[in-house]
Amino acid sequence: MPEQLAIINSTATFAVWPLNGNNRSPSQQQQQCFSLAQFLALARNGVCTEYAPHRFHAIIMRVRSGPRQQSATTTTTTTTTTALIFRSGRVVLTGIGGVPPNQIHAQCAKQAKRVCRRVGAALKWGGFPALALSLSVNGVEMRNLVTTLHLP
Repeated sequence: MPEQLAIINSTATFAVWPLNGNNRSPSQQQQQCFSLAQFLALARNGVCTEYAPHRFHAIIMRVRSGPRQQSATTTTTTTTTTALIFRSGRVVLTGIGGVPPNQIHAQCAKQAKRVCRRVGAALKWGGFPALALSLSVNGVEMRNLVTTLHLP
């Protein structure tokens, strides 16, 4: 049996920006992507979102993933990815794992798109359809990998 590297958890960051904001300068990137009204609409209308500004200044969004098989001997489980969404448009995504190392970046990008779609849906329901239609994912970067190595 060959050695196998398993990714248990990973963290990625990216930005959710309107399509017209892709070429923002570093000083513009420090500005708020969402107005307070838009941010509150996202918190109120988002699926599985939590916002307690007195405890933490970001919206916490939980994204459930479909079943995946942990190993050949165990049953399938449902995993939850957590996204921390800040008013600046930056998102920290954690809880992505269970895929081979060569597929982790693609899995993070897939989850980032899911978060972007959910943010767009919440903004649309909250009365901001123009912004909802213009959002895109920018700059998915891997920040942390937690792995295990299975030896024969």
